[in-house]
Amino acid sequence: MIRHFPPSLCALGFLAAVPPARGVAFRVPDQDARAIARGNAFAATADNPSAIYYNPAGVGFLEGTQFRASAYPIWLKVDHDPAAGGGRVSTRDQLQGVAQVYLTTPLGAGAWSGGVGLYTPYGLGTTWPDDAPFRVLGTKAELMYLTLNPVLAWRPLPGLAVAAGPSLDWGRAVLRQGLGPAPADQFNFTGSDVSLTVTAGVMWRPHPRHSFGLSWRGPGEMTFDGRAEFAAGGTRFEQDATYRLNFPQHLVAGWSYRPTPAWNFEVNVDWTDWHAVDTATLGLPGGDTEVRFDWESGFLYEFGVTRTLGPRLALSAGYWYAEQTIPDARYKPIVPDVALHVFSAGVAWRWGAWDLEAVYQLGVGPTRTVRGSEGGLADGDFTYLSHALSLAVGRKF
Repeated sequence: MIRHFPPSLCALGFLAAVPPARGVAFRVPDQDARAIARGNAFAATADNPSAIYYNPAGVGFLEGTQFRASAYPIWLKVDHDPAAGGGRVSTRDQLQGVAQVYLTTPLGAGAWSGGVGLYTPYGLGTTWPDDAPFRVLGTKAELMYLTLNPVLAWRPLPGLAVAAGPSLDWGRAVLRQGLGPAPADQFNFTGSDVSLTVTAGVMWRPHPRHSFGLSWRGPGEMTFDGRAEFAAGGTRFEQDATYRLNFPQHLVAGWSYRPTPAWNFEVNVDWTDWHAVDTATLGLPGGDTEVRFDWESGFLYEFGVTRTLGPRLALSAGYWYAEQTIPDARYKPIVPDVALHVFSAGVAWRWGAWDLEAVYQLGVGPTRTVRGSEGGLADGDFTYLSHALSLAVGRKF
């Protein structure tokens, strides 16, 4: 006889999210080496094809046909020291990464330009040991998310551009949660879905020294369709299942100041509507289970500077800070949310029509002490550390 585990059993903490271990939940704000080097303060500069992500209106100011590819490997680790004592537990699978490709081109001799980007605005993952003391709250959450984003930019005035485009999104979710004290007793889910959302942007350059940018990515929703596997007490079986998750809108406003042509300073304020994520739903033949997030919308504050040294060489540095968004009562170790400080520095080299860039990034999360989590299972101290390297190559035709 097939045993049907009640949905609430596998949904206590499991539906929290499908995030990476970062202070920005499951967003990946790092989408190009030049922007990463500047602390992602790029919405008002956006002077290469990665403008498709950072501010699509920047495409309206690009000259000629341009191609750009970038990779972002990241090593990250989260440690948990339980409040009740016991040994430290650390995340596994610490090396991850994403990549991006962008292409832009003028459309005729008029005021129109276009482009297309293939990138990962959400993703990465968190994996804890199967024998972690909080295993019934979830031990693995992984999201693979890929966006194909064509944009159309219009420049009605020499210093003003607007742009928008659809975003065709594919996602795959992999989730795991313990069903009891034995490491072999587990619930696993794997599913995928396709959805559509919208991106848009505005860039205004009223003066050679000043540029202002506004970028928006709309909200979305995915219902991952796949299979759920239950294993408990020596019994194992599979069922069709779905997992519905909302994705937040986010809005970025930036100001770039160039006191001389050799210097570019920028500051951005980046808001993500995490409150709109609200709930997630696990659908099984025996019924649906809905769990509330109660996350708080939060800000990223981004600062960057670039110093151009002649026609070939440029140096950049940056910093960004992400606020905490998840209260202690809803804290799950698969979403090890911390206030996050991220520092970066990079070098860019122009060789004829080619651009080559390399960036190092350091992420540090001050220790977060959690109290009052569900059942007290996640109570304790969480610390975060990451090292990332971003490499990019671009060409103008």
